[in-house]
Amino acid sequence: MQRKNKSRNILISRFSALGDVAMTLPSVYNACYANPHDNFYFLTRSHPAQVFINKPENLSVIGIDLDNYKGVAGIWRLARTLRSRFHIDTYVDLHDVLRTKLLRKFLMMSGVKCRHIDKGRAEKRNLTRPNRKMLTQTDSETIRRGFQHCRNHSRRHIPLSLWRRERESSRIHGSKSAQKRG
Repeated sequence: MQRKNKSRNILISRFSALGDVAMTLPSVYNACYANPHDNFYFLTRSHPAQVFINKPENLSVIGIDLDNYKGVAGIWRLARTLRSRFHIDTYVDLHDVLRTKLLRKFLMMSGVKCRHIDKGRAEKRNLTRPNRKMLTQTDSETIRRGFQHCRNHSRRHIPLSLWRRERESSRIHGSKSAQKRG
């Protein structure tokens, strides 16, 4: 599939604490370096925005005060502002909480392609339930999955470090007698 020379505007969001935002930096920087013709915008709180040092030229950090965007109406206002000011084509949600889910829905309603990470909540729930635990291998590299579909489901546009290890469907099962005991 041939790629057109039109640059795209990709919005990435993570509203967590400083450490969570810092852990996303290598993946975000790699995506920026692998796609130099695209514009990336990283949306986060004002304080964690300071950890972006030596950032790629095609990455802009948007630090916002979430107190100005409270409730559903506030998130709607934020989505409208981002869409009109930055002309967003794709939104990558690296947090997947209620606030970013609302933002994702509002951007989707205005025609923005949206992707989000799979935090593996179902696997964690199955692992910690009281009876009949399902022991599965969990994936510690969840951030790369947010970028995995960002470029039209094509791996050639995703840096190797983001999709280095595909999620294997191998499950770690004990013996059959251990499964029956639950």
